[in-house]
Amino acid sequence: MPLLGAHVSASGGLYRAAEEAAALKLDSFQFFTRPPQTGRAPEISELEAEKFLSSCGKHGLKTWHVHAPYVINLASPEGRIRGNSIRLLREELERADRLKSRSVIAHVGSAAGNDRETGMGMVIDGIRDILRGYGGNALFAVETTAGSGHTLCSSFGEIAMILREIDSQKLAVCLDTAHVFAAGYGLETQEEASKTLGEFDGTVGIKNLIAVHLNDSRVGRGSRRDRHEHLGYGKIGSEGLFSLLNHRSLKDVDFIMETPNDARRKEDIATARRWLSGEMFFPIKKT
Repeated sequence: MPLLGAHVSASGGLYRAAEEAAALKLDSFQFFTRPPQTGRAPEISELEAEKFLSSCGKHGLKTWHVHAPYVINLASPEGRIRGNSIRLLREELERADRLKSRSVIAHVGSAAGNDRETGMGMVIDGIRDILRGYGGNALFAVETTAGSGHTLCSSFGEIAMILREIDSQKLAVCLDTAHVFAAGYGLETQEEASKTLGEFDGTVGIKNLIAVHLNDSRVGRGSRRDRHEHLGYGKIGSEGLFSLLNHRSLKDVDFIMETPNDARRKEDIATARRWLSGEMFFPIKKT
């Protein structure tokens, strides 16, 4: 059975992320080890790492994932930005490994200032540099994107290209339901979700999938905008998300919610639990 998680805050100390996940009765969780809009972060001390791991163990949390900061762009035409992105992502892998994280999930960047083919080549070379000599257990997971502007990896073909060109056991993939829907892939019904999952398996390979970001979408299919919504309240709706969560091929995948962090967040977790138990529950009346 899949593990259910959500993005939680590490504000006030990394162990706080585990405490929040436990308070929400989650099996898994995702967090930032540094502020998402900056590349600066203090070193993780031995004491802080031990406190974090102790908290995870105390609360029986099974897995966790680090989300890389948003300042990353491996396809930037500016050498300084690209170089800092490579350095930062390698640092995050090392930090995540120290925290026994299952993966570092990253948006790889945008080809603005380059053509798409050149941008993808830069991303592939950048990931090679990040993984060179890396011997840790935390995997580098490339996240699917909504495809706004010149953002890369909105298509399964681009994700597959990275895996094919690098061919490393340290690479994995995170599929974000809101992103792939916004990029044009169908998820609204069981039939559409199965079709999209089949296309993903035929190009990227489900064997490479380590996590699913389980989000509904405020915007329509093919809108190419990244707008998350509460489960069952968006344009994807309950049927397709229920189908993915219960798909037999995804039983070893962690499902991490990134829905809006407001009063309905606990409702999302309760909804996902009901879906995981096999109950086809609609948070709002289906129209």
